[in-house]
Amino acid sequence: MKNIVGFVFALLFLVTAGCGTAPLENQSASSTEANGESKTEEIQLTTYRPETGDSKVFTSNGQTLFTEEIIDQNNQYVQRMITLGSMETMQVLKWSDEDVTVVYEDENPGGDRESILAEFESVEEVDKLVEQPSSQSSDLEISKVDSLEVPYGSFEDILMVSDVAGEEGVIITTYYAKSVGLIKQVYETTGENSQKEIAELSSIK
Repeated sequence: MKNIVGFVFALLFLVTAGCGTAPLENQSASSTEANGESKTEEIQLTTYRPETGDSKVFTSNGQTLFTEEIIDQNNQYVQRMITLGSMETMQVLKWSDEDVTVVYEDENPGGDRESILAEFESVEEVDKLVEQPSSQSSDLEISKVDSLEVPYGSFEDILMVSDVAGEEGVIITTYYAKSVGLIKQVYETTGENSQKEIAELSSIK
């Protein structure tokens, strides 16, 4: 359990930004390979927003790692709750066609799942998750792949985001599907003791 907690705790800040930190068994290649050549183009990021009310379960080798529940959204923001065991993190994402940015975060909000978006105004940028590939200042590498299979099913026209900044030798890659949002996250370390950890969408309630 300690490894899973470490993996998802770090993942919350790069789902929030997306990463993980402890060795888990690798997922089978049949459910984790992206197919097709990468493409770089102007992307309509709002088409990758998840649906309000969706509760998504992410697993590794059949073991639940965390859930993501979409509480509410409007034309500017998406509010979600990420749950790992008894630990909950409420976030508001500013989700436009220019970028996807965490602008509010509250750890362990006491189980409250009421919408806070009616009068919400962002006052700070916690972390940038996605940015148009044309951005000159971004540390994120953004591209598209034709298809991706995860335990929940197969998706097409996938947005792939690689974070090559941060800790040296660490690469975090996240995948988004249209109208679903996050469907997969891969945390990799390079070097002599390299590791690869994978969280994949297994169900939507």
